[in-house]
Amino acid sequence: MQSEILRHFSKQLHAWCHDRITQKPSPFCQVELHPDLLGTDDRQAQSVVLWVNRESCLAGALVLLPPNHEEEIFPEATATATALGLDMFYTWGRYEISAWSSEYDPPEKIWEYDISLEERSSAAFFQKALNRLIDQIEKNFFEQQSQEPLVNHLYLANLLHLTYLDLLPSFQSGLQEINADRDGQLTTREVQNLLLRTLLLPPALACDNLLSLPSSPEKLESSLVSDLERLPDDLRDGFSSRLGLTIPPGCRRRFNHYVRRIRQLAPHLPDILAQTTQLLLERWAEALGGFRGPDSDAETNYVLVNCADYDLGLPVDIEIAPAGILAARALIFDLAGPDRRTAPKRYKTPFSLSERIDGRLIYGVLDDDHPPSATELKNFKAALRFSWPNRRLKMTGKTPLWGWQLLHLCGLVGHDCRLELGLPSNWLRQPFGAAILSTLQDKIHLREIEVESSGRVLCKFQTDSDDADAIVSYSNETRRPVPSEPQWSFGRRLLA
Repeated sequence: MQSEILRHFSKQLHAWCHDRITQKPSPFCQVELHPDLLGTDDRQAQSVVLWVNRESCLAGALVLLPPNHEEEIFPEATATATALGLDMFYTWGRYEISAWSSEYDPPEKIWEYDISLEERSSAAFFQKALNRLIDQIEKNFFEQQSQEPLVNHLYLANLLHLTYLDLLPSFQSGLQEINADRDGQLTTREVQNLLLRTLLLPPALACDNLLSLPSSPEKLESSLVSDLERLPDDLRDGFSSRLGLTIPPGCRRRFNHYVRRIRQLAPHLPDILAQTTQLLLERWAEALGGFRGPDSDAETNYVLVNCADYDLGLPVDIEIAPAGILAARALIFDLAGPDRRTAPKRYKTPFSLSERIDGRLIYGVLDDDHPPSATELKNFKAALRFSWPNRRLKMTGKTPLWGWQLLHLCGLVGHDCRLELGLPSNWLRQPFGAAILSTLQDKIHLREIEVESSGRVLCKFQTDSDDADAIVSYSNETRRPVPSEPQWSFGRRLLA
């Protein structure tokens, strides 16, 4: 009940704040209720943010409504203030309205306004108290307006995050319109990856002092393409894409504003951009089609497939991931300094890979279940003629994308190679599952299937194997042997 009351009260505060800043001169131009921010998990208190310029992530004040005592929300309040580049926050409690400096631990109270018993029951008082609060907020703002926001990795991450959320709808509709003649529409995942790649490019350029400012938003795209060519080879390859760099017309004004803000923050970027990018990947990885990589193993060389998070010390020879994840990983790798490992070869899709894979562990997840378009199907079959020469593969157009990718990767494996791939849990029960198993049986052996709580199954294959039974293991550590003769006859009943 208390939380419901606070939600209603926060909405009323939001409305009153909006009326106040639109009816009277104010340094604030926008009010937002409980914005979606990174690095502020488990937020319990309702919040209202007064923005000086939201597109530049310039917040003027943060007001929180603690469910109980102010002290209980100090960690949350401090993290939220830090995410907004603020060094103070305000609380509206049961008995008083207070301002707190988050530069201290715990925060130190620097202003308060007591709420009398009579005033607590008056709606008119609440509006009067709000005016008193905004007067104090504006006073503090003008006293500190010469100070820049506290720029840290959390603040930068939220600048990118809010820009991403603002741009995504128009970016998606704009790309679909530009690519209307393309066989098959861009998937939501593809659009999200392209947007992340585009947003990461300006800070990547600014880190090396390569970001130029165009004379108009219409010239932004060509300016970024020109700047991209000046990046180091490994980093430039991470930002390349078969679709090229495209900023739809409806996004150019907003994106131009973002680029100019990044240019202002350029001196801070070398120290915080890697951590910022890692935080963005943690938040967006699943939507982008990325997953956690393997634990560090210096004795195994890896081919990683759709891994968004892994240790930089991992010996990775080849990295396959969607455009946004690949750009982010390339940027993190580039910022790691001269002592890092040799950069891996990077590919946006398994079908870009055309070399034989020997003595490596192919690790990752294949889960893109959209059916291929006619053009994609033609290209897939051409690629499989290379990875499976002299084989007539009986696959249909109903086989999802991940199935074609699995076949191509398995066709490239050579001597002493292992695969640990997360696949959709129902694949062995699908008609195309039997066709995939039938194709693989002469080349690799399925040694174990782990039934994961995520709804996927981790399938472990290897090229050189004895005749030991395959094992099915479950998340509760139950293990069940499956007869290996005939090796592939258990496909449909394996997970029963």
